[in-house]
Amino acid sequence: MIERESEKARASRSGDDDAEHTGGLGMSVTPLTPRVAAQLELPKTEKGLVITDVDPAGVAADAGLQPGDVVKKVNGREVESVQDLRSALDTHKDAPALVLVSRNGATVFVALPHAQS
Repeated sequence: MIERESEKARASRSGDDDAEHTGGLGMSVTPLTPRVAAQLELPKTEKGLVITDVDPAGVAADAGLQPGDVVKKVNGREVESVQDLRSALDTHKDAPALVLVSRNGATVFVALPHAQS
């Protein structure tokens, strides 16, 4: 099972052509395309942002986010682009963001503290 996780993380990174770093959060994301969804063994219709890289010393890692996670919603808003993610994160700067993540066939909520600028 550990090897499978490594394969999924590599597959998510293989789509890094469009990956964007999310600033002070310490993670990079890329839109979930049908090709990347197939590599991650997800339905082609799945939507969201794939986490392609996480800085071990960053806010995202502290919150438990991992490469290969698919961010589906932030603060109740669907996210399909980096702009969607930034906009959703900016809605409640006074509280941690509630992030809905799909991971290994399970859906979990993660509280993501705001990065200190």
